[in-house]
Amino acid sequence: MNTIDRRQFLSAAAAAPIIGALRPASAHTLEKKFRACIIGDTDRGGYGHSLHYLWSMRDDVEVVGLSDPHAKARRYYQKESGAQRAYMNHTEMLETEKPDLVVIGPRWTTNHRDYLLACAGVGAHGIIEKPFTSDLAEADEIVAALEAKNLKWASALNFRASPMIRKTKKLIFEEGIIGQILEIRGRGKEDARAGGEDLIVLGTHILDMMGYFLGIPEWCDASVTVDGRPVEKSDVHEASEPLGPIVGTEVNAHYQFDKGIPGYFSSVKNPDGNQNRWGMEIYGTKGVVSIRMGPVPDVWLHNNPSWV
Repeated sequence: MNTIDRRQFLSAAAAAPIIGALRPASAHTLEKKFRACIIGDTDRGGYGHSLHYLWSMRDDVEVVGLSDPHAKARRYYQKESGAQRAYMNHTEMLETEKPDLVVIGPRWTTNHRDYLLACAGVGAHGIIEKPFTSDLAEADEIVAALEAKNLKWASALNFRASPMIRKTKKLIFEEGIIGQILEIRGRGKEDARAGGEDLIVLGTHILDMMGYFLGIPEWCDASVTVDGRPVEKSDVHEASEPLGPIVGTEVNAHYQFDKGIPGYFSSVKNPDGNQNRWGMEIYGTKGVVSIRMGPVPDVWLHNNPSWV
């Protein structure tokens, strides 16, 4: 029997929302199996956090192909994912297999545009590792291509698939364990990438969680600074990996959600390098829920209306 760890489980569970959106309600469609492909590149960002397992827990999906330019890794990930066939080139795979679904694993954004436009060309839906693209111009081009064919794509923000996170949301909104929500605060990982790079790589998980709990914010204002001063054009530089241009050693954002609930996100370069603040707090009239991110998130309840 094949087994997967907790991180791999979350990767696989992340497939549920997009497949659910594609699956018609009529009973006669239940026997259909979606054809799925995996795009990886071991030398350019790999498979994200085990995204080659994305389809492995779905009885209604068959993995028909995997692509990876690296020959040895291609054979390894083909075996791990159960892909029926392996290809060196993603374009050949997509044109040959004509998949319904694709997962794009590399975290480097170098080829994300090419991957997504190729998927749009064969009419495939799917999930892609974040960051989405290297810049806004690429993002606009990709969104236009996907919308033109009514294709559904999502970033691989998998924490909302966690049973712990789902239970926490139920306890807050259905059982009222912290009373009326007053505000929500999140922080990036604040390691060596603190600031702009932290925002696009790990901060997106926090922003997604804020949206999961409170919905889409109505507005946002933010400041981006470098060592405390306003950024200048000369401050823009490449990230530590090929993810596109970044800027800022401090990012501080303020959001307003429904019913006037405020939200805050920060990622600040600091000397202690403590990465354990990566997470969020939801403050209510009866207490505070603290969430810390990791392969599986940890959740604590501070059952004190004074927050001490």
